[in-house]
Amino acid sequence: MVKRDFSEINREHVGNAAEFYVAYKLSLNGWICAPFSKNVKDFDLLAHKTIKGKEKFLKIQVKGSSKSNYSWFLNKKHEDIKDPNLWYIFVEFNTEKNYPECFIAPSEKIAEDIKKDHKKYMSTPGKNGKLHKNTTMRRWGSWYNDFDKFRENWKILE
Repeated sequence: MVKRDFSEINREHVGNAAEFYVAYKLSLNGWICAPFSKNVKDFDLLAHKTIKGKEKFLKIQVKGSSKSNYSWFLNKKHEDIKDPNLWYIFVEFNTEKNYPECFIAPSEKIAEDIKKDHKKYMSTPGKNGKLHKNTTMRRWGSWYNDFDKFRENWKILE
C-alpha cells in the first residue's frame, strides 16, 4: 500500500475528517455517537454507552493533525477545562501505518500537561538567549513521558 500524504489537506477538512473518524471508532467500541455542526462550546461529539447497567455520557473534543509530528495545538483556555466528562481525542493522519492513530486523554490530564509545559517554555530562553513571548497557543504531543499509554486506548473511556 502506498503511503498517503495528508500534509497538504486544508486544516478545516482535517478537523472534519478527524471528527468523523473518531465517531466511527467510538461506534466500533459500542458507543452511540452524535457529531454536531460547528458552534458547540468546548466539544465536538457527544457519546453515550450503557456500561454494566449504568448510563455514561461523554463530551469529546477532537483535534486532528496531518503533519506527521504527533503534536496538536490547543489554546490557553484549555488549561482551565477540567471536566471529568470531557475527553480529548487527538488524531494523527499522516502515520507510517497507513491509517490514522488516536490518542485518548481526559481533560484534567491535558489541562495539567499544557499548563506545566507552557510554564517551562516561558522560563526557557529561546533564540539568542531571549525569553519567549507569551501567547495563548498551547500544544500537546509525543514529548510527554506517558504519551503512549493514550495510544488507541479506547477502554480508558469506560
